[in-house]
Amino acid sequence: MPVREFLRVPSRTTLRQIGWSGGMLAPLLVTILCWGGSLALPAPLNRATYLTLIAVIVCCAITDFRSHRIPNWATYPGLFWALALNLTGSLLATDASGRSGVRSIVDPTLIGPTALGAIGIGPSLAGAIACFLLMAFCTRGLKGAGGDVKLATVIGAFLGLRLGLFALCTGYILAAAIASIGFLWRIGAVAVVRDAIRWAGHLLFPVSVARPVRMDRDELETTIPLGSYFAAGVVFALLLIQGPS
Repeated sequence: MPVREFLRVPSRTTLRQIGWSGGMLAPLLVTILCWGGSLALPAPLNRATYLTLIAVIVCCAITDFRSHRIPNWATYPGLFWALALNLTGSLLATDASGRSGVRSIVDPTLIGPTALGAIGIGPSLAGAIACFLLMAFCTRGLKGAGGDVKLATVIGAFLGLRLGLFALCTGYILAAAIASIGFLWRIGAVAVVRDAIRWAGHLLFPVSVARPVRMDRDELETTIPLGSYFAAGVVFALLLIQGPS
């Protein structure tokens, strides 16, 4: 093979195909390794669901930071594997008498093998729906936030209702804090306080007090790549999980 051909940068279509292939096959490999006990990692990182979630959020954080895009080849396979692993965990779960089957699907207290790290298909669906609805509310009807919504749904499907919402809320708080610090750095604390007072005066006395220029909507509605902040929220959520080592 010529050197030029070997060093050629793959086309966008080729990279997308690699992403879809990796997104579908990598979690399967992770599940096999976890099930076989081949990954000597501390809990909960030795669970297939959590390793898959980490891979998804890392990919989305990188792409969102670089290009403000969260790719479908990361979120769609992620959601598929979240539901598939949790459904498998429910189907393989057994109760105290050793029985398994349909009852394990509707009983959230019954989960499957520890290596999966499953929370059950019921809690997984509840988490996915709740995180989707939260994002629908925060984005005013999903306007221009398709990638963020898909990533949030994946996070909810992996972590469930409580930890999924915790991860998203933590991500939003971090994003707001960093954005506020950046705003203060660009504008200056004194100017922000002065303009806030003028803005309050404008709301109370719109005829007498002009609206401050610095507080224009374009300045306040700067796009924030939420993928990185959601990833940080997931890390904090995983720290709350107390799993067997």
